[in-house]
Amino acid sequence: MRKGILVFSAISILSACLADRDINQNQSVGDTETILDEGVSDFGGTNQLKYDEHKLVVMTFNVMCSFCSNDRGDNEKWEDRVPHFGDIISRYNPDLIGLQELTYLSEIRDIQNVIKGYRPVFARDLPKNSIGWTVYPDAIILYREDRFELVESGVYWLSPTPDKPWSYGWADSNIWRIVVWAHLRQISDKRDLYFASTHFDNNYPNEEKSAPVVIERTRDWAKKMPVVVVGDFNSVRGTPAYKILTQEGVETDFRLNNSFESCARWAIVSNQFKEVSYNPKNCYDHIFISGMASWGCNWWYVDKSVYGPNSVYPSDHFPVIAELIW
Repeated sequence: MRKGILVFSAISILSACLADRDINQNQSVGDTETILDEGVSDFGGTNQLKYDEHKLVVMTFNVMCSFCSNDRGDNEKWEDRVPHFGDIISRYNPDLIGLQELTYLSEIRDIQNVIKGYRPVFARDLPKNSIGWTVYPDAIILYREDRFELVESGVYWLSPTPDKPWSYGWADSNIWRIVVWAHLRQISDKRDLYFASTHFDNNYPNEEKSAPVVIERTRDWAKKMPVVVVGDFNSVRGTPAYKILTQEGVETDFRLNNSFESCARWAIVSNQFKEVSYNPKNCYDHIFISGMASWGCNWWYVDKSVYGPNSVYPSDHFPVIAELIW
């Protein structure tokens, strides 16, 4: 199989995107092309002169909390990383974004200051918890306000009591985990869409116990409209939680399908002038699709761009982006 780096301009990538290649989840990115991108470009989304009503560019990105550090300890401060998030988002112009691991309301505003045209949905106006919080943006939604209008939204908690604010999961060591969701309506043709963003806990058995909650809470929406559920699921293919989400081996009228599996092509995007690798089988961050739509996927990208004087990644996760057909 041919290897190498393909260099695309901002215009040519929209038409060529990638060399034709069937998806094989056993491939690593070393066996496919790398897109070398050296600056802000438009990969799709609604900042084009005219967007296609039947295409959605969707992103999920765990941005790494402002007080966290990666395993290497070489990460930049939050305020230095925010412009990098702006660059990544601007290059793809997603219609829908799910972000994870924000901590404070001010961080949502920080993100909004470096991108334009997005309206946030997050857990707010909550009863005060033990430390006085009334906002919890561990998982948030950003949607393009020129394309969608918000019909309704909500939040539920990944716990034995999903409707109880600030309820913990099933592990001895816990942090609050949520799903924030939005019922959106496409302005141009009044098509409805359910979009959700989540961040599963990584303490056993929280992933495995959280997955059925998501399935049950999403099932009824999928009977009425297209469904997109994104996030950091802390679960790779083959794990119990992933199998529950996709209902692997189960006869059922509802399951979440990983958009990667139906994508015509996939690649890594990087500004590094060296060989980079990525194996989608090890991905924790997923874009799931289901519901009342004949879903397709044109492309699936993972972005491994580096930033700053030390050429470091802006997070300990890589953003995942897909162009969906609905």
